[in-house]
Amino acid sequence: MPVSDAFHIYDTTLRDGAQQEGLNLSVHDKLAIARHLDDLGVGFIEGGWPGANPKDTEFFARAKKELVLKNATFVAFGATRRPNVKAADDVLLGASQVVHDVLTASSARLGIHCHNDTGCAVANSMAAVAAGATHVQGTLNGYGERTGNADLVTIIANLELKKHQLVLPKDSLREAFRISHAVAEVTNVSSSARQPYVGVSAFAHKAGLHASAIKVDPALYQHEDPASVGNDMRMLVSDMAGRASIELKSQELGVDLGGDKELIGRIVDRVKEMESRGFTFEAADASFELLVHEEMIGKRPSFFTIDHWLTTVERSEDQSILTKAEIKVTAMGAQISCTGSGNGPVNAFDNALRTGLKALYPELEVLELTDYKVRILEGRLGTGAVTRVLVETSDGKGEWNTVGVHENVIAASAMALEDALTFGLMRQGRKPE
Repeated sequence: MPVSDAFHIYDTTLRDGAQQEGLNLSVHDKLAIARHLDDLGVGFIEGGWPGANPKDTEFFARAKKELVLKNATFVAFGATRRPNVKAADDVLLGASQVVHDVLTASSARLGIHCHNDTGCAVANSMAAVAAGATHVQGTLNGYGERTGNADLVTIIANLELKKHQLVLPKDSLREAFRISHAVAEVTNVSSSARQPYVGVSAFAHKAGLHASAIKVDPALYQHEDPASVGNDMRMLVSDMAGRASIELKSQELGVDLGGDKELIGRIVDRVKEMESRGFTFEAADASFELLVHEEMIGKRPSFFTIDHWLTTVERSEDQSILTKAEIKVTAMGAQISCTGSGNGPVNAFDNALRTGLKALYPELEVLELTDYKVRILEGRLGTGAVTRVLVETSDGKGEWNTVGVHENVIAASAMALEDALTFGLMRQGRKPE
């Protein structure tokens, strides 16, 4: 079934979606999002309300010159005259007679435009289509005022995958995950992990029973093939994990356990024991992979050993805060003393460790700590509270996450950072000692 004028997918991200609290789009942002929407293959892109504010007026002027659309038709929002102003004198109504032109050039159709105040925007949109509506409006990722608009990504996926109604150019739906997350980067509004179809958790499996079923047939616990929207299946490793979870997760990471039941059993037991102490591996794939390698070869992959560390935080007389770290590390048979400073003890520790190791491992130059999370866990078995640290690191081509747990936040951070650099060196092709 070819995409035709018989059915309209109408995106209003740049107008209605931009009214979301905390979402502030520049003209450059709107141009970038429009290009992404066109790549997705929507039929219409509503750019805003020309004349309503200087930004929208500038956007339409630039869009006319700069946007070259392959799939979409660019449209504007309009209204009747304002109160106490004659229609002939209303600036917005007077913009190129658009309502008259549209009514003259096309036959009437029924459309639907839903908001999500009761959590029913997508369901109501689907019901409207079932009742005969042939024009559906929504926003990418459900952006919008209050609780947002109908999520157009979900609606499109439902229509194409569940109702077998082709509403985008052929195979365009496979770009949905990429485009959804690309637009989220432009808006600087984090994507919901639980967003249908394109959330990172949309095809994530945690329970051991689920993993066992997935191993037999993914369709037993997945309503669609993740690849249909450009997403991917993910196995989460936790204390709920069974043998199937560990085996599938290892395959996902590119590690072949060879069906070794004893090895897989050891990994399962190790994961459960460590998670009982506060570790989490579902959000720390890199630390899990290092654990797997340790069980496979009998020792932890290592490029260096941290022998001693000291961090200090000092407030000087001019009220400035100075944080320093001193570390002694052994690498390639030599002991190295290194120091670093930073905006906090963890940043100083990270800088000191890299400074000391870069002469031996220049690959560390491209590594960057991109995120750092701390969670204080409840006391366990009568002991005091412990701290869990999650670190995200990037080499410019990808990111990985590592975890550390200890009563002391700096010690927990040191564990996570050691894993992060070790895994980073392995990604760069270095062989552990």
